[in-house]
Amino acid sequence: MINYLQKYIEQNIVSIRELGLIPKLIKLLISNKNEGVLREIALCLKNLAMNSENCQIIRKLNGVEYLLQIYNSTKSESLKKIITFAIRTITKNVKVENAIPTSDHLNDF
Repeated sequence: MINYLQKYIEQNIVSIRELGLIPKLIKLLISNKNEGVLREIALCLKNLAMNSENCQIIRKLNGVEYLLQIYNSTKSESLKKIITFAIRTITKNVKVENAIPTSDHLNDF
């Protein structure tokens, strides 16, 4: 059962990319100021980043930079935690560690 669910999730992650939805999520990230929406977009990008091709697309579209801008401008600690986790997931195989927030937010996950 777990293998089936994992395969299903992986297929959905690939399907989202193939449908061209990652650029739309990045556009929403740029244009939206609603904290709840930004939280959901960051979580979605984090989940999509479980696939290396998706990570490349997110980075190519400056997703990490936009997440960092939101991180630096928000006062919401809960949003900062989610953004920290998203950036760590997106950049897991990239040497940009100095650009990633160094807070202890990852301990909450």
